[in-house]
Amino acid sequence: MLYFIIVDNGKIEVATNVAYGKKLKSKGYETYEIEADSEVEAIEKYELIEEYERRDSEDESDHVYTSTTNYISDGLIISDNKGVITSTVVVGTHIFKDIFASIRDIVGGKAGGYIDTIDSIKDESLLDLKNKARDLNCNAIIGISVDVDEISGGGKSMLMVTTIGTAITVAPIVR
Repeated sequence: MLYFIIVDNGKIEVATNVAYGKKLKSKGYETYEIEADSEVEAIEKYELIEEYERRDSEDESDHVYTSTTNYISDGLIISDNKGVITSTVVVGTHIFKDIFASIRDIVGGKAGGYIDTIDSIKDESLLDLKNKARDLNCNAIIGISVDVDEISGGGKSMLMVTTIGTAITVAPIVR
């Protein structure tokens, strides 16, 4: 069924009468035509559109949709696919963290310093991936995979995080 969402000074009205909806649209009211099975579903789709438009208007990588699968959200459709993007962050570990982690390895327990470091570089790598997506004019990344590796040798120890995903553009489905 076709629903018309009419927005007037922040108030939302839902109409099913096509002539009424088109009349209000012609008078300049903010109007959305939404295909849905119920009024509740139409309002949910409208709210999704509003969220999408709000996120799209802000220029921050925090507002890039992310998913470890190929699914983002009901009501969104993939409109462009820019392909695979990758981010790699490598950091050296601190010698004292290494010593304390070795002691924990022997006696058991969590190596908190390593966990904090890994979490930090995972966040950095994901942020870099989001920025790369935005540079490609994409607003979503699907199929995200994060790989954490230790690189050691010659008395040095480093942690490497590689984040991979597919940069896409999504848009709300409006019928």
